[in-house]
Amino acid sequence: MTASELKTPYERVRAPISEIVARVNIGDPQCTPKLILGVGPARSGSTVMMRVFGASGIEAHFQQLKNILRWLIQAGESSLTLPQTPERTLFLKETIGPYSNQEAAFNPLTALLETGYPPEKLQLFIIGRHPLSTWASWKHWFGQNTSLELFKIANQTAENIRRQAVQQGLQTTTLAYEILNEQLPEIVISRLFARFGIPFSSAACGGWDILPAFGDPGSNIVLPEEPEIFVVPHVHDRA
Repeated sequence: MTASELKTPYERVRAPISEIVARVNIGDPQCTPKLILGVGPARSGSTVMMRVFGASGIEAHFQQLKNILRWLIQAGESSLTLPQTPERTLFLKETIGPYSNQEAAFNPLTALLETGYPPEKLQLFIIGRHPLSTWASWKHWFGQNTSLELFKIANQTAENIRRQAVQQGLQTTTLAYEILNEQLPEIVISRLFARFGIPFSSAACGGWDILPAFGDPGSNIVLPEEPEIFVVPHVHDRA
């Protein structure tokens, strides 16, 4: 794809994954934290999971890698420096799509591994939701700025990432968002956390109405500064 083929205001230029990798500083690989990489098509329930981890005291980051991509395809700049805290676990939520081919094909797992992040400190968490519900949410929030074709690419990308992780021997966990409505959330989340090797707290599943807003002190949720064109008011309110 050439610059002249970029027809959307959401991607002004191309941004190879190498450009994203160059802007991520992991520091000393021996001092990196354990990292749970949550991946799924946008609007699959990953924002709720970000609140689950944050409420449990696990520092959760909102699509820091895709944010670098977004700044780059807007001809801007952003970077990420990970903390040097080997004793801690971080949750990094990364979503696929919805505005452009570059977002729909974005592979945050490859980006992380190419930074030199130790695979033994990395767990992949695939978050899925019924495709019709997810697509309805895309249309509600993104309207004419997305397309069914981009939605298809994003879902295929998520599956490709899952397969890649399995092939490379990374611990991989898949969660269907609907299970939180079909089973007691406390049971689902406690088993999920046990798989990740982190302690379960009842705060993960209730009492969220008194928690600080995303990004506020005490929320344990880190929101990067996004390019203005990508900011969607109230998109996180329900979570």
